[in-house]
Amino acid sequence: IIFLSMLLFQISYSCGIVSLMPYPLVGKANFGNIIGGLLFGIGMVLAGGCVIGVLYKMAMGTFIYFVAFMGIIIGSVIYIIFNRFFDSVKNVFVINSPLTLDNSLNINTIMFKSILLMIMLIFILKWQKQNDFKVKNYAQGFINPFYTAVIISFGSLISYIIAGMPLGVTTTYTKLGVFFTKLFIPDLNEKIEIINKIPLN
Repeated sequence: IIFLSMLLFQISYSCGIVSLMPYPLVGKANFGNIIGGLLFGIGMVLAGGCVIGVLYKMAMGTFIYFVAFMGIIIGSVIYIIFNRFFDSVKNVFVINSPLTLDNSLNINTIMFKSILLMIMLIFILKWQKQNDFKVKNYAQGFINPFYTAVIISFGSLISYIIAGMPLGVTTTYTKLGVFFTKLFIPDLNEKIEIINKIPLN
């Protein structure tokens, strides 16, 4: 997904289809990224999937992933309640460097991405030779993960072109958290700044 999306977005940017790169809402690296990344990594391992993986595994009828899904919602509610604290954590330190890795390393963007894509191509050819792309599954309607990655990559690009935002599900979890906070803790509505913010999509 990462490498194909990178290729698609770079081609679209070079052709003038996408006008803004990097994405305007991408900020500078900060302490919040470190803490969030650690919590996200630990959470994915314990839950057995990321925010998207939990959704499709729950849709397969696995109850344990419904529990994981509810955990994500509860976590979103906790974030909303303590939003002001988490925002202050972000400012503990901010890395004053360019937004992208290629700019930080002072490398030409096209050259940098071309090197990454060539490395990825080596792995793809290796996996193809080992038949790692062929996943056995007897569920009706099963889509090979490789083709799923292709669909998501193109979907993300189309979403950016049409809606002005890449494809993502994180904001949806936050909105669900806002919904349940308003429903069960209405007294906090006026006190929590994030609830009154205009949604991004």
